[in-house]
Amino acid sequence: GRGRPVFSFVNGDFEAGDLGGWTVSLYRNNGLGAASPTSRAQLNLAAPTAGIVNLTTVKTAPTESLLATGVAAGASLYVPKYHTHAAVVNEQGDNRNVNAIKQQMVVTNEDVDPNDGKVHIRFALAAVLENPGHTAVQQPYFFTQLTNVSRGNAVLFYTFNYSNQAGVPWKSTTDPADGDAVLYTDWQSMDIAPGAAQLAVGDTVELEIIAAGCSLGGHFGQVYLDGIGAYLPGLGIAATAPASVNRGSTLTYTYRYSNNGIDAAPNTVVTSVLPTGTTFSSLSAPGASCTAP
Repeated sequence: GRGRPVFSFVNGDFEAGDLGGWTVSLYRNNGLGAASPTSRAQLNLAAPTAGIVNLTTVKTAPTESLLATGVAAGASLYVPKYHTHAAVVNEQGDNRNVNAIKQQMVVTNEDVDPNDGKVHIRFALAAVLENPGHTAVQQPYFFTQLTNVSRGNAVLFYTFNYSNQAGVPWKSTTDPADGDAVLYTDWQSMDIAPGAAQLAVGDTVELEIIAAGCSLGGHFGQVYLDGIGAYLPGLGIAATAPASVNRGSTLTYTYRYSNNGIDAAPNTVVTSVLPTGTTFSSLSAPGASCTAP
């Protein structure tokens, strides 16, 4: 489909040009309570002190035309991801500065994806964190959490990464202001759909995104956000497969794709990486031009 709007979250695409609908909170980074937090409480956030400020704002530019703040020329991260606006949480926030952005919304039928009958909450995120090489609990970081307020604030999804944490597709650059080492990710698409047993029409959910500078005070941590809603306002593709199969059996991936943007996207190329330990067997993609690995 084309032209599908963003639902439910007020100003979820930030196209109002401001943070209307969103609440910004300020904290001080006291150092993580655990090297890899599994809950918001383990972030060990403290009340703001003198010098802790609001560094969360909205960037305005044509789609993917503005080089992200804090990365050097030649880096691949450009904003906004969609249309002409994107938010940045805790931009250049050092001196133990932490900003959080959050909003509650009531799930409606418009948030149900007809492809699978599930409520989906999707958004695009890109992190830019200085890498001072501190211990894990002292590094800049970001944290994202979705809770179901209607069901006792049950956590539906969370993700946490500190700067230079293993397993993250970091890219390296330097801060143009001082030459310090910086790690960043390209835009990543998040798709949260836990199923009706955990998330259903009528539930109230809360999405919160937190970005923190290092706990020793000298290095920033920031996160870019765009397209928060039931559908990403652009090209999208999702792959599904069984969680496991017996050794020697066939593992079949099913790909679903869509264009929820306002413009056509001709000559689009999708690259699929063969999972480790598997051997390519066959494909079926009517109407597409495919090259087997």
